[in-house]
Amino acid sequence: MYKILLNIHSTLAFVLIALLILLIILSIVGLCNPTKKYPLPNLFTLIVSHIQFLVGLILWFISPIVQELLQNISVSMKDSQSRITLIEHPAVMIFVVSCITLGHIKIKHNNNINSLYRQSLLYFGMALLLLLSRIPWNSWL
Repeated sequence: MYKILLNIHSTLAFVLIALLILLIILSIVGLCNPTKKYPLPNLFTLIVSHIQFLVGLILWFISPIVQELLQNISVSMKDSQSRITLIEHPAVMIFVVSCITLGHIKIKHNNNINSLYRQSLLYFGMALLLLLSRIPWNSWL
């Protein structure tokens, strides 16, 4: 079950990155042409990010790597890779999901086209930067 969830988590990460890039591109296009309201796939991004977060949360609790690191947490905190696995990756991903959720809420309740695309660019751009900063690239690819 662990391997299946790990594969789902990795696949959803690719999907989430692609969706965030698409949202950023559509936001830039919308800012360049503010007379037309383009449909943004922010609801789908919101759903994927929440599923991704839930799978990641389950993985954090059942991962043998995390369980081993938690056995001696004082030593784990001194190692940068262990600290990323235990604390930094999950904490930053909470902020990523928060940015996507807030972005969706702000866009949903916004009628001003210029403001809509600026907020979309801000929230989803911040989510993408945070996401890319805490992906464990060495073990992922």
